[in-house]
Amino acid sequence: MYDYHDTEIRAERLAAGRDHCSTPGPVHDLAKLLSRERIADPEGSGDLTTTATRRLIYAVGRDLKIHVGFDGERGAMHAVKHETLFHNDPVQAAGEMRVIAGVVVEINDRSGSYGTTGLMRVDRRMALAVLTALKLSKVPLSDGVLDYLNAQAGP
Repeated sequence: MYDYHDTEIRAERLAAGRDHCSTPGPVHDLAKLLSRERIADPEGSGDLTTTATRRLIYAVGRDLKIHVGFDGERGAMHAVKHETLFHNDPVQAAGEMRVIAGVVVEINDRSGSYGTTGLMRVDRRMALAVLTALKLSKVPLSDGVLDYLNAQAGP
């Protein structure tokens, strides 16, 4: 499990009324976004496609559910950051995913909030948690993502 690393800064944010952990910003259960075996765009119609300016962040909770949201500008009203996805609870994994036409085509472990960047290569439990959560949710994955996660999770 990975803990949100910045509890002192969170206390300052709480005092200032800018706590991202409890923001009403849009957070989604990834499994509930599935439609026709694709990830539906929660902010529009059709299948989800992310862009460089519309990055999808994810976190895997204790129960292997995946919550996602569009990465917001820290400090902005209703900004979604990794700690928002499970309200500062410890997570099994966190990072970013790129989606094209409703299919996950790239996934990583980049999260400053949880300090997980680079850990998927050395902590097989993280890759296994991501892979298991995606499979349980029946999220469509490209062959490249499936191969990558299987390799990182090990035998």
